[in-house]
Amino acid sequence: MGARRFRRLAISAAAALAVTLRPFSSGAADTAPRVKDLLARAAEYVQQFQRQFGAVISLETYEQHDEQRREAMPRAWLSVSSEARTLRSEMLFTWLPTERSWLAVRNVLAVDGESVADSADRLDRALSETGSRRLLRLLADEGARFNLGRIRRNVNDPTLVLRFLDAASQSRFKFSLAGREQVKGVDSWMLTFRERETPALVRNARGDDLFASGSIWLAVADSAVVRTSLALNDKRARLEATTLVDYQRELKLAMWVPSQMVESYVQQVGKVEERITCTATYSDYRRFETSGRLLSQ
Repeated sequence: MGARRFRRLAISAAAALAVTLRPFSSGAADTAPRVKDLLARAAEYVQQFQRQFGAVISLETYEQHDEQRREAMPRAWLSVSSEARTLRSEMLFTWLPTERSWLAVRNVLAVDGESVADSADRLDRALSETGSRRLLRLLADEGARFNLGRIRRNVNDPTLVLRFLDAASQSRFKFSLAGREQVKGVDSWMLTFRERETPALVRNARGDDLFASGSIWLAVADSAVVRTSLALNDKRARLEATTLVDYQRELKLAMWVPSQMVESYVQQVGKVEERITCTATYSDYRRFETSGRLLSQ
């Protein structure tokens, strides 16, 4: 999560998610907290999340839809193609303390119901072998080849925005308190953020800064992250992306974990617009018992 770690992408994103907020109450129990106090509690929460999440594996069902439209006449569009794909994967989340960063690895097990060769125990092998960190990074890059459409992307990590709340990264952003809202029955403070320092934590394949913006919802009771939204914008590539992640309480792990991620990627190439929408759902979380080899080179 440190400011020294950069993520290289070939994508960008649009404006932050619009929501309807409940105005602050004047009652003493509902007094709005100071932003710096919220951020301090959020940093403590993220630090605890790093320790608890450690190395966790979940099952992911990832539905992708790719629609291309061509401009037929002013203010009218003609659909030229539409495709769909469903990936079933193991999703590994692990914290690398020597790099102060997360590593999210998607091991694709099946595509549209067809098993991927040699995938069943690939993640376990990578975690148990010497040099596992290098093997896991290779596996993470390989997983992107199953993505539908021509838009190259590797930002589809549901925990990415948590890194912005790390104490080492917070100063890079302008945070504002936007209001108070119920998120699936959880009373939450909504923080908006906008990255303001270069180099950006997210960069495209050309090395251009993609300054992040979006929102984070923190539970009033304990500052748990219950929802995040992320927006990026690559103007040179005419490419936009947004990501919305919901969290839920996982009893087996005794912590909040990602439950659903909804993404949108839009790129304009000439008169053709490609729009990719994705929904990922997460289940069957379990901890992986690691050894020191996980952090080996």
